[in-house]
Amino acid sequence: QARFCGGRRTRAHRTRLATARTRRLAVTVLLLGSLAHGLASQGRAGPGSLDRAFDPGSGVDDGAVYSIAVQRDGKSVFGGLFSNVNGAHRSGIVRLETDGRLDESFHVSELTGHLHPVLALPDGKILIGGEFDRVNGVPRIDLARLNADASVDTTFDAGAGPAGNAQAHVDALALLPA
Repeated sequence: QARFCGGRRTRAHRTRLATARTRRLAVTVLLLGSLAHGLASQGRAGPGSLDRAFDPGSGVDDGAVYSIAVQRDGKSVFGGLFSNVNGAHRSGIVRLETDGRLDESFHVSELTGHLHPVLALPDGKILIGGEFDRVNGVPRIDLARLNADASVDTTFDAGAGPAGNAQAHVDALALLPA
């Protein structure tokens, strides 16, 4: 079923596969899974229940969402291959408020490539991985850390990327217990 080009799935094929899955998965996860925990901590909907106050609007207008992370404050960060969310330009990453509105204080102006995983860190920063080489004009190969305002954390630099070559990319991230 998968098409490969030099050992890697082509971008067009990944987009087609992910788009169909993402539309079903994003709504389910968004409303019933990941966000329920963050919203429940604020006295809103409990785990597994629908939060009718959360309205993401039209959501991702083009492309696909590959990853969702909920921050400690209940805001949600979405990563993937897209350029517009609710009619606003967002380059592969967006953060939504607890009620589903775009968080206007969080904007990545440039992401050359796309994201696979996003990981909310306890200090409010966000670790991102995928296939990219530049974030907000700063050279970063497949792995970067963003500050809470979406600026690149320049104290974190993976250099030539996690595997040290352009053929690898980041598919998953995890936070180890302290």
